[in-house]
Amino acid sequence: MAATGNVSLSAKAAGIGRTAAYEERARDARFAAEWDEAHESFLDKAEQEAFRRALRGVREPAGWYQGTPGGYVQRYSDTLLIFLLKGGRPEKYRDNVNHTGEVVSRVVIAGVGVPTQPQPPEE
Repeated sequence: MAATGNVSLSAKAAGIGRTAAYEERARDARFAAEWDEAHESFLDKAEQEAFRRALRGVREPAGWYQGTPGGYVQRYSDTLLIFLLKGGRPEKYRDNVNHTGEVVSRVVIAGVGVPTQPQPPEE
């Protein structure tokens, strides 16, 4: 789990089925804690890789000539950087939506208890 973050791949590597892994997790608190720790370890590695791609970039071929790269460019991921900032400082970078006022709605389902003419108030 620490290597892949994927339950199916981890279960296969351990020689058990995915369902058996989940059953063992539910049955054994120690196993569940080790599972959680392994998953956190994977997420730490994934986060480090996201930082690397966002801030240091990835070297990619640029242009080809007769099957060989004509050069290289360093590409950075603005999208990863945005996610990292939103996750690390949500108070500053999250999408802010402020709802003010009262929300009033009326749901009308066509043909179900909807009068065709205004009805006088009941007495």
